[in-house]
Amino acid sequence: MNGLERAINFLDDDCFVVRSNNIAEIKFDKFVLNDNSDLQYEEVFNSFVRYPYDLIPPHNETFRLRERTEFLKSVCLMLSDRSVNPITKCWSLRNRPLSLAAAQSCGLRVPDWVAISVSDPAEVRSSREDASVVKALGNCFFSEVAGEDFSEWQHFLTLEMESDGDQAFILPATLQDSKNVQKYLALAGAGFVQAPATGTIEVRAYVIGGAVFTFMRDEVPAFDKSSAPYQRAANILQPEIEHGLVSFRERMGLGYLCMDIRLAPNQEAWVIDVNPYGSLPVYQVWPEPTLALAQLLLKEKGVGSD
Repeated sequence: MNGLERAINFLDDDCFVVRSNNIAEIKFDKFVLNDNSDLQYEEVFNSFVRYPYDLIPPHNETFRLRERTEFLKSVCLMLSDRSVNPITKCWSLRNRPLSLAAAQSCGLRVPDWVAISVSDPAEVRSSREDASVVKALGNCFFSEVAGEDFSEWQHFLTLEMESDGDQAFILPATLQDSKNVQKYLALAGAGFVQAPATGTIEVRAYVIGGAVFTFMRDEVPAFDKSSAPYQRAANILQPEIEHGLVSFRERMGLGYLCMDIRLAPNQEAWVIDVNPYGSLPVYQVWPEPTLALAQLLLKEKGVGSD
C-alpha cells in the first residue's frame, strides 16, 4: 500500500481504492478489473494517476511498452472529467517552454530562456556567450540505441536507476560553457537554453488546493539538484510568492502541482521547473502533503475539505 492509499484509508476507511494496474479492460461505460468485477465510470468520484513521463507521447523503444503506455493513457482519458489533474491539461505543462511561459504570465519569476531549433549543425550558435543551463524541451529520457555517436552524448547524460529496477539514461539540467551548448544543439537539433537561476538554495513546493508545502533540498555538488534529499522547510517562501503559486495552479486548472524553485539571498524566488506529476514526500516521514491530496480526492465524496 503506497502513501496516498494509506492517507485515503486514514481519512475514510470505507473508500474503495483502485490501482491503475488492477484494471484489465476498458469498455464504453466501465472498467473490468483483474478479478473480473465491473467498475462503472459513474462509480468513480475522483482519480489521481501519477505517471509522469510515458503518458506524454511515448518514448519507449518497443511496441509492447508503447501499447501498455497507451492503455494507461486511455484509463486517464476515460476519467478526465473526474480527476484532480486531468491528463489533457497535464500534457501541455510537461513542455518546458509552455510551462515556464505560463508561470511568467502569472507574475512568477523565471530565469531568461530560449528554445532553439538548428537547421544546419555547422552553423549552430548559442544565444548566450557565458555559461548556460541546458535542459530537455520536454521528456528528459534518452532512449536512442547506443551507436557510433553515443560517446558524444555521454557528456550530457546520466544513468539513473528507476524505482522498478530499470535503468535509463536521463538528460539532467547541466551548466555548460558556450562551446558545449553549441555542441549539444548540434547533436540534438533543438534544445532549451536558460540563464542560471540566482541563488543556491533549491526548494521543492507542493501546491495542493489552497495549501503550499515547501521542502529545502540538501546541498550537493551537482548542478542538477533534483535527486538531492530534502527536509521540510515551512514558511521559507514569502506569503506573496505562495499566493502566486496557488494562483498559477488555479489558472492551469489542476488540483495538484509540484514546482522546483531557486531561492536567492534576497528571498527572490525563481521557478525552474513545473511538474503536474511530481512525486510526493515519504508519507511516513512527512504525511501532510499526501493527506492534503487525499482530502482533495475525497472532497467529491464529501469527506475532504479545502
